[in-house]
Amino acid sequence: MCRFFLKHAGREFSRRKFHFCLAFLSVFVVVLSTLVIHSVVSKGPIIFLALGQQKVGAFDGYYVPASATAPVDSVSRYSQTTDFINYNKVQAVLGSSYNLTPRFHICDV
Repeated sequence: MCRFFLKHAGREFSRRKFHFCLAFLSVFVVVLSTLVIHSVVSKGPIIFLALGQQKVGAFDGYYVPASATAPVDSVSRYSQTTDFINYNKVQAVLGSSYNLTPRFHICDV
């Protein structure tokens, strides 16, 4: 059965080479464009986020004061430590050269 199809395909290829190449190229273009579109759609949010953060976005940096009791590797972002960096003082020192946002909001501080 397989030999029949291969023989028939070989005969058609030898008779109509242009049509075979055209069909092969069209299938190749469709598959390639589908792969490119899938890659762009899956990586698009990451690309747009990175482009947006280059000029005006806030960067996710994690600063730990020198008086922190736990090592930097073991401190979680939402830990219950009392050692915080004063955001207003950081803004005063760094100025507007960095777009920073505070992650902890403490009332009356």
